[in-house]
Amino acid sequence: MTRDLNNRINFFIIVGIFLVSVIIRFYLSQLTAAPIVFGDELLWSKLAESFHNQLNTDFRGNYFITQNILYPIIISVAYFFNDSSMIYLTIKLINCFLMSAVVFPIFLLSRRIFDNRWLVFFLVIISVSIPEMFQTALIMQESLFYLIIVVTIYFIFIEFENPSNFSTTTWNLFISFLLFLCYFTKAIGLALFLSYLLYTILSYFIFKRNKLKEVALKVLYISISFASYYYLTKLSIEFVNGFPDISDLYMQKFHFQFNIDFLLKAASGLVLISFYTIIAFMILPVIVSISSISKQHSAINQLSIFILLSTIISIVIMDFMIFVLETSSIYEIRVHIRYLFVYFIFYLIACAYQLYNKNENLVNLFFIVLSVLFAALSSFILEKYKLVNAMLYVDAMMLSYFNLYYKYDVFKLLFNIGIIISLTIFVYWQIKRKFRQTLIFTLASVFIISLIGNFTMYSLYSSNYKNIGSGFGSNELRKEINSISNFLNEKNKEKSVKVLLMPRTEAKMDGGDGFRIDSLESMLNVNYSFLPFLEGLNAPFTDGVFNLENFYPFGYKYTNSPKVPIGKIDYVITTVENVIFEHLNLVSIDGVGKFYRVYKVDNENGTFAVAQMIINRHVDLWNDGIVKIRIYSNKQQINVDLNLNATDNPTNPTIKISDSTGHLESTIVKKTGSIYSFEANKNQQDQFFEISIESNDSFVPKTIIPNSVDTRELSFRLLDVEIKKD
Repeated sequence: MTRDLNNRINFFIIVGIFLVSVIIRFYLSQLTAAPIVFGDELLWSKLAESFHNQLNTDFRGNYFITQNILYPIIISVAYFFNDSSMIYLTIKLINCFLMSAVVFPIFLLSRRIFDNRWLVFFLVIISVSIPEMFQTALIMQESLFYLIIVVTIYFIFIEFENPSNFSTTTWNLFISFLLFLCYFTKAIGLALFLSYLLYTILSYFIFKRNKLKEVALKVLYISISFASYYYLTKLSIEFVNGFPDISDLYMQKFHFQFNIDFLLKAASGLVLISFYTIIAFMILPVIVSISSISKQHSAINQLSIFILLSTIISIVIMDFMIFVLETSSIYEIRVHIRYLFVYFIFYLIACAYQLYNKNENLVNLFFIVLSVLFAALSSFILEKYKLVNAMLYVDAMMLSYFNLYYKYDVFKLLFNIGIIISLTIFVYWQIKRKFRQTLIFTLASVFIISLIGNFTMYSLYSSNYKNIGSGFGSNELRKEINSISNFLNEKNKEKSVKVLLMPRTEAKMDGGDGFRIDSLESMLNVNYSFLPFLEGLNAPFTDGVFNLENFYPFGYKYTNSPKVPIGKIDYVITTVENVIFEHLNLVSIDGVGKFYRVYKVDNENGTFAVAQMIINRHVDLWNDGIVKIRIYSNKQQINVDLNLNATDNPTNPTIKISDSTGHLESTIVKKTGSIYSFEANKNQQDQFFEISIESNDSFVPKTIIPNSVDTRELSFRLLDVEIKKD
């Protein structure tokens, strides 16, 4: 009776933790106004939409990847709604359910290990308190990946507890299926499969509990089962797509040149990723779980070995796939903790087990050496090999507090002192055999640091922080996207419309305007094509005329080009500034204009043209000393009036005005403004006039204007360009 009562109480508590986690995370997820993470959220949302609407994996006219798509398949149910804002909310709610659901396998695992109910529940709470839970606010695979990995490792732990399951066919089929799901969710999940195979082999040499034949057969069986699941899903996805050419997002990345520079960078990456991973995992759980590894055949010891092996293989894959290829300098580190955070809770469980069971052999040579190294070198490494701050938002949320570390010297000082003090206290209490105090100290430290990480992540988004692009997190962006989506949906009811999305260029890593187009594209549910403006100008169009009916758009990065031409366009949505179009009429939509411009094509053929564009002019009409004007015309000579001023420039700048034929004139720009007439010529073969205006007379507003924080080096303002009529 008492046991049944305890089980009921446990059930209600764990369900309560789950529901509270879902509610809190869903509330906090509203801080993201729109999809914001590079092309990732765009890709998964569009694959989900295609799977729901067409039962295929189409993205921008390509049939996309045959693996790692379990997450978009699951969130595709959100597209039962037609309203884009409701779809976005539903996806985030699904994320909250998926990620919060880890409490159940963590509870079941912890209950098998500990006899202390409150310790079990505290570990469960920590599992949904880590900063990486912010992934619930993003359309990212990590929300499902966390749950799949935790469930898989839970059943692997059961195998460690029950060796009799080692060679059964049913069990091996089940485990290989779980391992495949890890990979089918996220490519880095392959590391768990490789770790399982390698651990099976190593366990033969470490524990001597199984015959070599049994080990060989198990490795072979698991490999064949995994390969069977892989090819079965690959064939199924190709079937629903009609067996087309598949655009693979990943294979294009594998280009290595094995030389000394590559090897040095790879070695540096392994060390630095490992260092920052230990920091992200709050040091003590990692050091304790590793230093406690022995040749004992206990399930918890096997779990520690397996998790360490999985982490190492994941780091090696990350190093070769990402660090070597994407890090331009080893002095600015991009660490994908989001690929590794799924293992953190297991390090913490292993650490808690050793302290709870008073393992007197924890403070060994390995522990002392690693602790001394961290205490002595951490501040040096953190300062010399800095994290790329912008990447902390997505790649390393468990290190998000480093935004404060690099911003405030006092935080930096407290952090470095804290590492030394924490390690000192831990070692001292272990020597004194104060295991209970050490356990409480470790769990409290982890929980507090997790809360700080959560606070940092959510506060940065709520304050509309702009490290990765202008406007993210703001209600203005949300309103513009919803207004545009609603407008197009209404027009689509009257008549099927085709939209062209046109950023200045493809999404850039520094948060260029392509990101805002990605955000809109993720939420758009009408027929559309995508064409970057600058790439479009370099396409085989003449005189700046965009004739798209038979033009094949560019494929998404790393992919094939679409097989279907763009066709006739009804509306153009762009983030391009300083451009005047012909045959495009600006559409007035309430609340739209800060981030996007919506045009209606007024040409029956669906074509439009660039009449004039100004290059290198800031939004406030200033420039950095050179600005170019491009005017498309079939004439050989035109006269233009240039409206110029230099309001805050302490000098009246001297400017040189020239065209592509070498014709050059000079004048002075007055502070109060002046209009200068210029006769521009072009070469016979040129499609456009290009007028350059240059000046060496510049100033920095911050040094001249009181209270200004503008550090740009500016020269003059180009207010307007008017072409004189003949």
